[in-house]
Amino acid sequence: MSEEKLYAVKNDDGKYWDFADRDGFFELTFASCPITAEEEDAKDVVHDYGGHVVTLIEEPKKVVLSEKQAKIIEGARDGHYPASRISLSSDNDEELLMRAYVNGWTVEKPKRYVLPMPYGADDDDPDDSHYAVVNRQYHAGPAWHQGPCVSFKEAREHYSVTQAEIDASPGWVKAITPVEVTDDEQ
Repeated sequence: MSEEKLYAVKNDDGKYWDFADRDGFFELTFASCPITAEEEDAKDVVHDYGGHVVTLIEEPKKVVLSEKQAKIIEGARDGHYPASRISLSSDNDEELLMRAYVNGWTVEKPKRYVLPMPYGADDDDPDDSHYAVVNRQYHAGPAWHQGPCVSFKEAREHYSVTQAEIDASPGWVKAITPVEVTDDEQ
């Protein structure tokens, strides 16, 4: 028995063998059990009644890659020798990248955080507080400052940062305890 594959038998009229009753080919919507896990059963039906075996294979899961890894795969797809390109460009993750090349991939979204400033709480509205924010368009590089008094939802939408941004920030920002946020928070 093959645990990863299922088999159906389809005839030239587009009808499928019913493995439950084993009494003929039917429209797919009328067949009680148009599949089997046993390849030999499907081959026996083809031998005795005609048609051809259709193999159903579960689609492999996409591999989750970093942005750097995804760029390597994209570059390999554009080249003449993708395996060589992956091999030369990868750092101990060649097998992972080859699986991604074959099965598809998604790019990992970095975790996002907000940085609530403990001394910036507004006494009138405890749900509003100040957050450390970064101006990414500052001409001399990222500039950190205390952001306006906003709700957590607004901070999540407008002032979230990645761990890499926190790691590259000044010491006063690193001293703030980050709060992880997700897209599905209300």
